[in-house]
Amino acid sequence: MLLHYRCLQAKLFDRISRRLKRRKDDNSHLYKYENYDISKYLETAEKLNIDIIPLGYTMYELKKGNIIRRLMSSLSIDGENPVSCKLCCNKYLTYKVLERNGINYFPKHQLYTFKDTDKTYADFYNWNCPVVIKPFGNTNCGKGVTVNIKTVKELKKAIVQSFVFNKKAYLMEQFIEATHFRVVTLKGDFVACSQRTPARIVGNGRDSVKKLIEKENQKRSNDKSEGALYPIIIDNEVKRKLKSIGRSMGSVLGENEEIYVKDTINLHTGGEVWNIENVSDDIKSTCKKIAKILDVYLAGFDIITNDISKPLSKTGGVINEVNTTPGIDVMYKVTNYETHVDVADIVLRDMFNL
Repeated sequence: MLLHYRCLQAKLFDRISRRLKRRKDDNSHLYKYENYDISKYLETAEKLNIDIIPLGYTMYELKKGNIIRRLMSSLSIDGENPVSCKLCCNKYLTYKVLERNGINYFPKHQLYTFKDTDKTYADFYNWNCPVVIKPFGNTNCGKGVTVNIKTVKELKKAIVQSFVFNKKAYLMEQFIEATHFRVVTLKGDFVACSQRTPARIVGNGRDSVKKLIEKENQKRSNDKSEGALYPIIIDNEVKRKLKSIGRSMGSVLGENEEIYVKDTINLHTGGEVWNIENVSDDIKSTCKKIAKILDVYLAGFDIITNDISKPLSKTGGVINEVNTTPGIDVMYKVTNYETHVDVADIVLRDMFNL
């Protein structure tokens, strides 16, 4: 069984490497520094007259007066508790810590090792609902995550894919059919909220799905604005999604017919984001309590609910993840850019007591 996983792992790893290279080649959104987030922080630091000293190895020292802070392109910043960062990279342990502190707004979930696949299949039948498979830890940017799994065949493929990114264990969660939001807090206080949607295309009555994706990606590549979206990555998930709705890459969509071509909600693989201002005070309070429990400086809460303006207890919504030093591009690359929140400015002003 382990040899089988390793063979499939090698094939998947090669495929993913080629896909990531293609994404890098196709992405024309060039940044002054290593990536969007580090560029945004450092460009904001320049505007605030904060001295920037490159230390090498993607680390920068920021200095203003007698205050010195450090920043890494891996989104590590001074002010974060390193133990909390490590904890939040492990979704299962995060759930357990919060449950012990009275927070229970999570999807049904269970942890498995790769020797427990038979138990996974048995639980899948018993749960009798679509599920999500994700690696035990380090699931940033949706790596190794498969959602809306409805068959054992899909489940097996998802387990193998998670193995590529974490060889220790994987998590199975109940798939929640609702809208996805990202709530950002700083020292527990609410900063901003965005609504996230999967990658989508709109038909014109002539072009195939493949052609429509290519045209959309070309449009995004030509967009040099601050809110320019990342290209839609064509992968197995796209083909799987199309199959689930009775379509294929060769299908022609009708005039103004809109379809989602992915189930995962991820900006970096082609999803869209909208800034949201009407957020429930109860949700803000819950996020603040969690940030205090986990001792998180800058946090990104992934929340799934049908109405972000109402308490989770009223909607049956869940907190799917808690991310430390979350990517801030999700707060800038919003379709309604005129309402965006300048998170980098807020964070740096706090770090330097401005």
